[in-house]
Amino acid sequence: EQGFRDMKSQDDLLTFLFCGECAAVADPTRKLPRDDSDPMQLRYDCVAGECEKDGCLQDKCTRLANCPVLTKGGSDTEMSFRKWTLVPRGVAEGAADDGDEDYAAPSDTAGKAKYTREMLPCRSSRKDFVLFFLEGLPAYILHRGRAWWQTRNRRLQDARLINAFETPAAGKSCNFRTDFSAREAYEMQDASTGQRPNVGAVCVSIVLHSPTKRTVKTYVKEVVSEEDANGYARWVVEVSKGEVTEEEKVALTTDVYFGYARNKGD
Repeated sequence: EQGFRDMKSQDDLLTFLFCGECAAVADPTRKLPRDDSDPMQLRYDCVAGECEKDGCLQDKCTRLANCPVLTKGGSDTEMSFRKWTLVPRGVAEGAADDGDEDYAAPSDTAGKAKYTREMLPCRSSRKDFVLFFLEGLPAYILHRGRAWWQTRNRRLQDARLINAFETPAAGKSCNFRTDFSAREAYEMQDASTGQRPNVGAVCVSIVLHSPTKRTVKTYVKEVVSEEDANGYARWVVEVSKGEVTEEEKVALTTDVYFGYARNKGD
């Protein structure tokens, strides 16, 4: 299909999957004050794979799965890609590791071997790669659609709070957000852990409040090409340069709170 081989970015993928009647449309209700035009929004039933129109996500996944070219037999190492893989890293050390999700693989019924998920290179046949690709594509598209929606919501909430500057509502409202960060090792200096590092997640809470006019510093990065004369030959390299600008603008006060949670903090 036209456009399938030309995909090089996430935008190219979305343009290929959603076109015609299912293409993104302008949504003026979700426009930010700094936007020059209305943001483009995909329909939820298209993103969720519930749209049954020809050429939409559900139809494209079905046709890709049945394509005789993509699913033809061939070498078992024809395709090269990366995927999250469970890698054995040792065994559980004792009762303190009970309940840790890293100490069990789906096939490990005993639950005593420790595994970590790592992005590793692998090879497979073309048919197996297409099945792997189609298995994760709908979930990825839905995740990206929800992430974009939530990000836009947060920016709209912040814009409404900034617009309340010098009004009675300015000191009576705030935006509160919380989430769990990526897992990391941390130390708890007490006898129960034997002063050895544990692995957990950081619960982060952010409170945005009190719009106030203040001096805001912004770093503007610019990628430029320069001629590098070091060595015996000249070549052009790209370097990042920038400058810090200062301006008086209305900004929100940000308070950040965090605490450690056992395991993933679910």
